[in-house]
Amino acid sequence: EEAGKAEVEGIHSDFTKCGFQSVSPERFTVVSNLPYQISTEFVQLVVSSRHRIDRCVVMLQRDFAERMAARPGSKIYGSLSIFAQFYLKVRPLMDVPRTAFKPIPKVESQ
Repeated sequence: EEAGKAEVEGIHSDFTKCGFQSVSPERFTVVSNLPYQISTEFVQLVVSSRHRIDRCVVMLQRDFAERMAARPGSKIYGSLSIFAQFYLKVRPLMDVPRTAFKPIPKVESQ
């Protein structure tokens, strides 16, 4: 890879129907802003494909992201936290305010 240049291929598809099969057999990076109602299914797919994924950056509903990253002993620590942290390195990057979207949703994003 040349400095400053990366091969980028955009794939516009419903991953719930094709998973990551439409992606080349090599390792890849996932960047997604998915419908929040499929967040759990998406995380499960990422876990099952983790041997091929270099990095995954995804916008999630804030409370879902916080539960994924929750520490043992916190009120929101649970099965999602355990599952996600066992297989993945979970690191919330930034909050995105509701006002960043049109129409304005009822939930916060991270």
